[in-house]
This record gives sequence, structure tokens and C-alpha cells, in this order.
Amino acid sequence: MHPGQAEDRPTWQPMGEIQFEETSCPICHSDNAILRYTKNIRGYPMKYYICSRCRALYANPRAGFDSLKKIYASADFFEGGEPGGEHLNYFNFIGGEKYLRKTARDRLSRIQRYCKSGKMLEGASAAGFFLAEAKTAGFEVTGVEISAPMAEYASKRWSVDVIPESIEQISLPEQEYDVIATWGLMTIIRDPIALIRKFHQSLKPGGIWAFNTYYYDGWWSKLFGSRWQILVINFSQIYTKKLILEIVRREGFRLLSRRRDYPHTDLLKVADQMSWNLSAPWLARLIRSSRISNLIIRVPLPDVMEYIWQKV
Repeated sequence: MHPGQAEDRPTWQPMGEIQFEETSCPICHSDNAILRYTKNIRGYPMKYYICSRCRALYANPRAGFDSLKKIYASADFFEGGEPGGEHLNYFNFIGGEKYLRKTARDRLSRIQRYCKSGKMLEGASAAGFFLAEAKTAGFEVTGVEISAPMAEYASKRWSVDVIPESIEQISLPEQEYDVIATWGLMTIIRDPIALIRKFHQSLKPGGIWAFNTYYYDGWWSKLFGSRWQILVINFSQIYTKKLILEIVRREGFRLLSRRRDYPHTDLLKVADQMSWNLSAPWLARLIRSSRISNLIIRVPLPDVMEYIWQKV
């Protein structure tokens, strides 16, 4: 049996109906905001506002925490169906293992410029591909993954400790880790400032925090508006280019590296994302029927940056 075949996949749980909650700005907690986008996702009317104080873009109402756990534990989220279709986020996350692991190796090479080995924590570790590569590179790894099926899958497959809980809910030991990595996390957490402080406390002096995140004050959001594929049902907030730098520095980190996120992917994944942005599902169907659908390429992501910070 090869990894990724049906018998090796997570045991998904039913998602059920999503419940929503009203919220203020998750970053500065202001209630003063201007409506920017509206969007219907599987019958759920979503609204996205710009905070008048800190300029963050956030969802209000947003999915409640209990609903989030069910979303992440479901096949609807990680194996949502046909490329280009109306899936909640991924059409086949585990199927992207090859290019996701290539991306992980690239990211590790940049982290290791500042920290060669030691204890590493990954928040939102999903199927554990980054953990697997970090373990091979010599790190002592631990993952935290809110999706219980994914946490179990990753833990068994890679023989690593993956805690089935939200990185925001779990308690972390103080001055424990040499590196914390969080890929794709910063737009979906509920209280960014509290989490940044938690990471600072949990890192050893001089420890490294690496992450990537979107910003909305670029041309990508202006070009696609509410069709922008990052505006998903589990979304919480997106920062401006200035805001993300301000809030991380304020909590005691020094910026070591900032670069355009340039991950590996395949043409089918690119076609899926563009199908969302352009409302053109035929594009994904066209690429899927071609012989080059699984061709792996690197794509400089518009309005997404990779950061490496050091605790000071």
C-alpha cells in the first residue's frame, strides 16, 4: 500500500451545519469598520470588513470555534471534491504531498541559516509534511493540529508527536523551543496578538519564529475582489504589509528575513486557485484532462510573504 491511497487517509468526521458569531476586529478589538466584501460560500453569506483603526481586513460574523473544529475534521475542508469546484478550501491536500514536501525543504534551508537543529514546534501541522522533513533534517519535532483526523494521521505516519488541539487553546511551556513554524496559520487564528505573545514566551532566548501570511493592500485583492480565494469560510483576518510588521515587532521580535513566498505546487493546484479567482471552473477541468496537470513548478505568490523572526 502506497502512502496517500484511500486506506492510509484520515478518518474524516461529518462537518454538519456551521454556526457563526459576531466579532470585533481580532487585532485591535475596535468595532468601527467599513464593509469591503460580501460573498456567498455554500449558502452561508460572508461579510468582510476593514477595521477603521488598525486597517485589518476581517470576517464578521465568523465561524464559531466549535464549528471550526468540525470544519477542519471534515473531508469537506481537506478533500473537497473536484478541482475548480465549490470546495471549502482544498480539493485534495494529501495528494499535494510531493510539492508540499519540496516547499518544506526549501523553508527549512532558510530556517537553518539561523538555527541548525534543536526543538521545533509546528502549529497547524496538517498532514505533517513539514514535520517529516524537519525530523529528517535533525530537529526534534512536535506538531499541533486542530484537525483530530489529520493529527492522528500525521502522528502515525511520521512517528512524531502531534497534539490534536488548536494552537490557540493549548498551553505551551516557557522557553522550550528553538524554532516555531506556522505555515498558513496567520489568517485563520482568532486572537493574533495573544498567539504572538505565547510564541515569544515559548521560544528560547534568540529562538526563531518562521511563518507566511497574506496581506490585502496589494494588487491581488484589488484585482479579484470578493472572488479572491483567500476569503474562505474559516478565514479570520488579513493584515496590511505595515500592520504585520508592527504587531510582531511590538511583541519582542526582530525581523531576520522577509521574502516573497515562492512555494512549489503543480499546475492542477494553480488551475484550481485561478478557477476560484476568475469564477472559471472550466480552467481546472481543462488542466486536469491534460498530461501536464501534475507538473511541479514554483510560483511567486502575489500578496504572500514569508518571514523569519528572532526573539529578542
